[in-house]
Amino acid sequence: MTNADIKKLINNSSVLVGTKQVLKACAKGALRCVILASDADESICDKIIQTCAAHNTEVYNFPSKRELGRLAGIDVASAVVGIEKN
Repeated sequence: MTNADIKKLINNSSVLVGTKQVLKACAKGALRCVILASDADESICDKIIQTCAAHNTEVYNFPSKRELGRLAGIDVASAVVGIEKN
């Protein structure tokens, strides 16, 4: 998935922002996919990737926490955004 595709997906979907919210929703099977910032802390990346793999949720990389947060509609950086199922 290209960065342009990710931007469209975030703009046209209901999203969850932040590690705790995304992990919780992923464990419940409520996410279509997860967008993970490439510059996120390694411990966060590992936790997200493991949880998503266990629950068959796709993970896409995005270059910047700052840009990912902005796309998600918040004024701070975000390591991860979850795209909710319809």
